[in-house]
Amino acid sequence: MPRHDELVASLRDVILREFDFAADLPELGADTPLFRDGLELDSFGVVELIAQLETTLGFEFREDDFREEHFRTVGTLAALVGRYVAA
Repeated sequence: MPRHDELVASLRDVILREFDFAADLPELGADTPLFRDGLELDSFGVVELIAQLETTLGFEFREDDFREEHFRTVGTLAALVGRYVAA
């Protein structure tokens, strides 16, 4: 399994590639919120991010993954993705 910081870097790359406004953030790291006071993603942005992660990293989220605690920050999302991505 990849290390947490490697997963955060992978998510950061996907976010920067898919969301132009993310490049304007002073720092995009594990503690960056996905919603308020961070990326400010809306529901369409979340769906786009999920689709890109599944395509780029080759896995599918399960229905029970879609809980608030998994989508608070880049780091919490990286922890969830880490359950699926093999080393």
